[in-house]
Amino acid sequence: MRKKLLSLFVCAAMALSLVPMSAFADGREAVCAVTMGNVTLENGIYIPNSESVVEKTDEAPQDGNYIEYSDGTITVYGNVGFADAGVGSPLTVESGTVTITGQEGSKLILTSSTQSAVTMSQSTSGILLDGAVDFTAEQKSELEIPAIINHNECSFTTSDGYSGDISLSSNGAAISGGNGRVNLKTSGNIEMSETQGGSPLISGNSLSLEAKDIKLSAEKAMPIIVTSGGNISLASQEGDLVFYTNPQTVNNSPIIYANGS
Repeated sequence: MRKKLLSLFVCAAMALSLVPMSAFADGREAVCAVTMGNVTLENGIYIPNSESVVEKTDEAPQDGNYIEYSDGTITVYGNVGFADAGVGSPLTVESGTVTITGQEGSKLILTSSTQSAVTMSQSTSGILLDGAVDFTAEQKSELEIPAIINHNECSFTTSDGYSGDISLSSNGAAISGGNGRVNLKTSGNIEMSETQGGSPLISGNSLSLEAKDIKLSAEKAMPIIVTSGGNISLASQEGDLVFYTNPQTVNNSPIIYANGS
């Protein structure tokens, strides 16, 4: 009898060893899947390509401007810009949380004229800014397309000690968040602008911004910030906290609207 029980135990243990650990993890710990344009990133070095957004290469370019992808982390070297080339968003996080990191002086610029510069497509998606890399997302279409689409319960956050500048711009919203969470803290600057759209500059479930200087500019949007969860925190560490909008747009509308508790 004891031998039978031992055999059953060993079989059960072997079966469990075949199950991926991600099956027991929380949804936000899903395996990271990232595309740039129509290219799904695999571990390796990538440089800009005018036709497919990115191109994988065997060696780092001599100019020192490239990114390296490794198991959910994008490390930025130098000053790197990626444009959509009409084949999809410069950066789409399909699942999991991608970490974007780099040393002081590094910069990642994501530009689109057809779609959002950054898209987080599932509730398991997220972006974490780390290190000192400057992060820029630009949507240059004449249409009111957000710079960042933060679907469902996605997250756009920073790690402890992050020090880069964050810049988001669009004719439409800077961040269209739905139930997404935005929590950005940096010793650098945060600037977000919207030039034409009537949608809120930033929307989501909750919003927290902390930086040396914060500048939020919306020519026609009112209110500028809308949250569905009611949680908003804005803090300027040393300099200015500036809201800019066209005075004719304001009327009696609030600049910030928090719905919920």
